[in-house]
Amino acid sequence: MINKHHYLKNLGAGCGVLLLACATVFGFLLWLDDFYTGLQTNKRQTLTNISRGIVTAKDVNEIRLHEEWIQSEIARIAEEERIAAEKAEAERLEAERIAAEKRAAEVAAQIAAEQAAISNLTTLQEAVDYWLSHYQHGTVAMEIFDLKQNAIVASYNSTAILPARSLYKLFYVYDAYAQIDAGLEDPNELYWQDRTLGHCLNIMISHSDNRCAEAMLEDSPRLSRVTQMIRDLGLNNTQSNGLSTSAHDISLMLQHYYRHPEWSAASWQKFLQSALNQPYIYRKGLPSGFSTATVYNKTGFGGSEYHDAAIVEFPQLGASYIVVVMANNTPYANIAKLGKLIEQVVLATN
Repeated sequence: MINKHHYLKNLGAGCGVLLLACATVFGFLLWLDDFYTGLQTNKRQTLTNISRGIVTAKDVNEIRLHEEWIQSEIARIAEEERIAAEKAEAERLEAERIAAEKRAAEVAAQIAAEQAAISNLTTLQEAVDYWLSHYQHGTVAMEIFDLKQNAIVASYNSTAILPARSLYKLFYVYDAYAQIDAGLEDPNELYWQDRTLGHCLNIMISHSDNRCAEAMLEDSPRLSRVTQMIRDLGLNNTQSNGLSTSAHDISLMLQHYYRHPEWSAASWQKFLQSALNQPYIYRKGLPSGFSTATVYNKTGFGGSEYHDAAIVEFPQLGASYIVVVMANNTPYANIAKLGKLIEQVVLATN
């Protein structure tokens, strides 16, 4: 008979072994599941990485193609803009050409009309009247004196009293040359600082120098002589020191210059050279309007005033004129146009 105690002991040992075997198998199965799960995870990660690598490469290729398209579009647009700009520039130039031709035609028509009107002018008074009605001007006073006929041939507002500006220097220059020719003054003596009297007389006309002129204004004996000369010549619209005057009085003064009874021939020539050889700033009025005449002039300007007084000679005609214009708010270019009108009428009627 089997020992019950021994049997139970063996049965317990066998169950222990079985349980140990089952645990071992179960543990292996768990490890195997973990291994497979890890394998699957690694596989998915690997596939994901591969997939990502393919997508990235594809995107790079698409971006490159897109950039090429963008660059081609930019180039196409730039070319269209260049063509449009060239077309616009061509249209602008054509419009400018048409406008220039139109302006040229208008100017030509204006000149033709002006020439036709001028050709009908037969006197210098008509020339003055034409100028007054056709050219911009403010306050104007003027006189034209024919030295050959010894008569006023045109005038406008000629006795109006206006600031002389630098025209007053004409009175003092005349007196000084008269003093030199009378042997009472020496042109080589210093008169103002390092300037001799002779040098002062030149630059007072050629460059409208103020320093020498102001010294003469302060020279009491000279001022007294100038005041007496103004009275003797009948310059009734001229202040005693010459600082205000009229176109008529300046015309009378230049007539006296032209005759210069107190001067030598040498002094006369010195004055003419000073009045002829001046910087452009003093020649841009009346002298600029003449092309065939010789113009000896003295200007006076400041602020809105521009005065021009001249002896105008036409050697080929044997004709000479005094032309005096005193103007306010009148462009000097228009004063030059007055000179042009005067010349055209003189040439047409002599």
